[in-house]
Amino acid sequence: MYRFLTLLFFIPQLVFAMASSEVTFAVSPSIVKVHVLDSKGGHGVGSGIVVAEDQVATNCHVIANSQGVQIAKYGERFAPVSMKADWRHDLCILQFKFLNIKPVVLGDTKKTHIRAISFFKKL
Repeated sequence: MYRFLTLLFFIPQLVFAMASSEVTFAVSPSIVKVHVLDSKGGHGVGSGIVVAEDQVATNCHVIANSQGVQIAKYGERFAPVSMKADWRHDLCILQFKFLNIKPVVLGDTKKTHIRAISFFKKL
């Protein structure tokens, strides 16, 4: 218990970034569920985002060691035809044919504003 309290004194501030509701509303049509099937018949779910026509970005750890991958949106499922992986950065791009989901519009990071909620005051 003493170590936990000591740790709190050394953490000056804990913040969590929260996206504005406008940003959430703007990107939500491009967000998909990534469903995977493992070798033991287990099912896993992750998320992805449509970044270009027929391309979905997801984390590689979501699809690592899977026996099958599909994405789902609006009750429809789609299977990728290929994948590009950057395992070092945990970024995978799934390629689809005839994916009729709007890609996210990427913005300029210089114009990004993030609201932060502080849970601890600086000591």
